[in-house]
Amino acid sequence: MKKLIKILENRKIKISNMCYKNYEIKNNTLIVKKAHGMVPSTIETREMIDIYQMFENEKNIDFKVLDNGDISIERVGINN
Repeated sequence: MKKLIKILENRKIKISNMCYKNYEIKNNTLIVKKAHGMVPSTIETREMIDIYQMFENEKNIDFKVLDNGDISIERVGINN
């Protein structure tokens, strides 16, 4: 889990992103929170792709977009 957080923090999403700026840890899962408010869908999609690409080289990662638009990132199959 620490490695996943470090990857996310190294990209400074709180500064650079408009839609996906904050995250929290729930049940050993990293949840990147979608901002409330009006953000153009092109920006939302671009940020979602950027976040996915941050983790695409990591092994055993489960990356999901939740119904509310948040992104769930979890390391599966091994100890976090």
